[in-house]
Amino acid sequence: MWMCILAAAHAESAWVLEPDGKVVYGGVGLSTFATGVSGGERDRQYRARIDTYGAIGLREGLQLSVDVPFVRTGVLVDHEGVSPCPSSSDYCDPVTTVGELGVHLRRRVLDTGPVRLAVDLGARSDQWNAGTRSRWVNAGQGASSLVGSAVGDAVLGPVTLTAWWRYGLVIGRPVTREDGLVEWLPPDWTGGGLHAAFPVGPVWLTLGGNGLTRLGGVDFDEDWNLYPAEDRWSALQYREVRAEAKVSIPLGESAGLHLSAGRLVWVENGPEGIWDGGAGVHRSF
Repeated sequence: MWMCILAAAHAESAWVLEPDGKVVYGGVGLSTFATGVSGGERDRQYRARIDTYGAIGLREGLQLSVDVPFVRTGVLVDHEGVSPCPSSSDYCDPVTTVGELGVHLRRRVLDTGPVRLAVDLGARSDQWNAGTRSRWVNAGQGASSLVGSAVGDAVLGPVTLTAWWRYGLVIGRPVTREDGLVEWLPPDWTGGGLHAAFPVGPVWLTLGGNGLTRLGGVDFDEDWNLYPAEDRWSALQYREVRAEAKVSIPLGESAGLHLSAGRLVWVENGPEGIWDGGAGVHRSF
């Protein structure tokens, strides 16, 4: 029962709620880094968030979920003599906003007990954050996307392996470069991951990693400067690999506490050394 609850609270899982089953999650998180895309030292940026998630089983094998993060970005430490802050513009001013909102519909494809497979179709957007995209403390790129994914679970004794893949079809905006070429930005993206969850005494430990790449864009070189300043982040062909760990503690039969930590272990065309942590509680009904 606990693994079912844990899976329902985890976005990357093939578990689908039963009809009229419900699960909610609320938590807080923080990510931070202190390097620029070039690798040089920068004033440490932070992104604090409140994470909310809810899902309901609509019918047999069909689930609807909604996730809404509330975000505040800013400069955690303004080191003397380190760019880019302070700034004469709003480049370093903190931003408080709603982050990228997502609505997803998940369909169970296979459930044999030890093996589960599901597909997911969703829409995500943070169009309201487009005005911050040129800042050091930007809250997002102000784009929308249609996201398709496939996720599978395999129970191997005490260990549950979860693998997932996603593709994001981005509904971007036309951007005119200095050389007159028009591109739609940000580009589409794809990514996937693998996690292993297993019991350690009374708690569950999840270890794994994931990767993501944009399917277009340019490297951080002279081409980057051909784009308007507010769209240079969107133009980069960003790639990353992250390592993650999570501890899940049961709080009775229908709730649990989740503590997570992650770190960027490899990146191209993006800041290095990003750390992320979070804590939250789920409840099923």
